[in-house]
Amino acid sequence: MLISFPRLDRITGKARPDAQWAAPLHQIRAYWDALRDGPLPPFRSQIDPRGIEGALGGAFILERVAPGVARFRIAGNSLADLAGCDPRGMPFSVLFEPAARRTIADTLNQVFDGPAVIDLRLDAERNIARPNLTARMMLLPLRDDAGVIDLAVGCLALSADPGRRSRRFHIASIHTTPLVDAAPRLVAKHAAFTAIRPAPAGAFAESSPAFVPATSSPARPYLRLVRPAG
Repeated sequence: MLISFPRLDRITGKARPDAQWAAPLHQIRAYWDALRDGPLPPFRSQIDPRGIEGALGGAFILERVAPGVARFRIAGNSLADLAGCDPRGMPFSVLFEPAARRTIADTLNQVFDGPAVIDLRLDAERNIARPNLTARMMLLPLRDDAGVIDLAVGCLALSADPGRRSRRFHIASIHTTPLVDAAPRLVAKHAAFTAIRPAPAGAFAESSPAFVPATSSPARPYLRLVRPAG
């Protein structure tokens, strides 16, 4: 779904102090941290929009579809403004300039395979019709119902109104925070989950008994011919 939330200030168009415009990132990180199981990321099913109400405009959910490739499953209206359309189903790389997309692919692999939390500082392309715009983005891994990390919740915070034209970013810096010792515990938990998950349909059906054909000459026939007397 496309989440609606009040847009950035379109009256002044001025950049706001970092502590103000980056506040949604702190909210979504604190919420994600509160849901964690030690070093393990939360499950996707635990994410409640009411818990990140102040960050919904720039919030999104990514789904990994291949190594280095993810697509938007849910996106706030700030993402729609930047992409120039509803980004649901579109690749995550649509927000970035072509020169940055290899780095973005490597970054996504760190999020899902590390797993790791990623904090990006971004600068938007500029020209006469596109004024200065900086941003911060945070990517936080999530587990699906099977315990596999192939989802991520993220948030984009903009320093100013992006305007009505689509914008693309290049990467100014990347800060990576690995989730220490998460991988071994994920493997153990996934194995335990697989061991107790319901068996597929038909798994509890009894095996068919072996077919034993009848003998050609039964010891006692079931029918016998009776001839009338005389």
